[in-house]
Order: sequence, then structure tokens, then C-alpha cells
Amino acid sequence: MPRYEYRNIQPLPPAEKAFLDWIQKLDEHFANRDIEHRCTVVRNTLHELYLGRAYAEPALSAAPIAPAAAAPPYSRVRRSGIFQSSCVRPPDRRAT
Repeated sequence: MPRYEYRNIQPLPPAEKAFLDWIQKLDEHFANRDIEHRCTVVRNTLHELYLGRAYAEPALSAAPIAPAAAAPPYSRVRRSGIFQSSCVRPPDRRAT
């Protein structure tokens, strides 16, 4: 079986320096034992890696949220074969 020799591929010096600086910055952030701080660092870093831009808080929309979407999933109950949110009152079925 033939034996292949592989090239020793190294990053360019500026790229290696940028990467090591980034890792050092993350290490400094993770030295902080506060869980909330670490969660924020992870969220911001993953956002930058995946989307290529810094994280920004979502803008609050003036449009109201639908009641079923605003209710937590555990508040939904099964009635008459369909799921309904508990924050939506079912129609009154009493005879008038």
C-alpha cells in the first residue's frame, strides 16, 4: 500500500494571532464564575460564529402577541379533541 506524505499546513501568522487572542479573551471571560455572565458570553459568541455579526437584543414589536402563543405550553388543556390555550375562554354552552 502506498504511503502518502502530507503537507504540514499552518495558518498565516496574523490568522493564528487573531485566533489565539480570541481564545484568550474567551478564557478570561470564563474565569468569571457567574453563571449568567458565562451564558451571555456563550450566547454572544455562538451568535457571532453562526451569523457573523454581534448579538443585539430583539426589538420589541408594537404588535400584540396572540394569546395562544403567549401562554406557556403547559397551560394548554385538551378539550373536545383539540388543544386550546387556557387563556382563551371557551364559549359558554349553557342554555339561555
